[in-house]
Amino acid sequence: MKALLEEAAAAEPELEGRLFVVARAKEFLYGREETELLRKRLPGLRVTYITAAPGRRRDQATERLVHALRACEQWPAHDVYLAGPPGFLTEVVEAVEELGTDPARIHHDTLPAVGRFRSRPSTAAERLLGPPQLRWHNPEARAPREPREAREA
Repeated sequence: MKALLEEAAAAEPELEGRLFVVARAKEFLYGREETELLRKRLPGLRVTYITAAPGRRRDQATERLVHALRACEQWPAHDVYLAGPPGFLTEVVEAVEELGTDPARIHHDTLPAVGRFRSRPSTAAERLLGPPQLRWHNPEARAPREPREAREA
């Protein structure tokens, strides 16, 4: 997204657009300084930062984005550019299609999920039905110990 905006700033500084920067929590918002510099170079760019509310599920950020998208108008007249993990993209693409965006005008880059958030159960039932993989201890992988007698000598 940053590269597209930099191109736009160089080629069409009068371009108007809307950028939603979404992260599962405030501490995961990165590149904010660069985004603000691009916003200054593109006066027609409106930027909205969205995260989950404090103390809420992390996937609430996606719900808040979908709510914000519904508040915008004229989706059939816009190209949509997305980047994010597969689950996020699926949900947002469905939302903008429902709002009238032609699927041919939706462009996206799928990013891998990171860290322990590769799969995110969002309910207690999902956590029960799909618990995380157990990490079993492998005693055979340990380095052998010296016998106690050898250590005491």
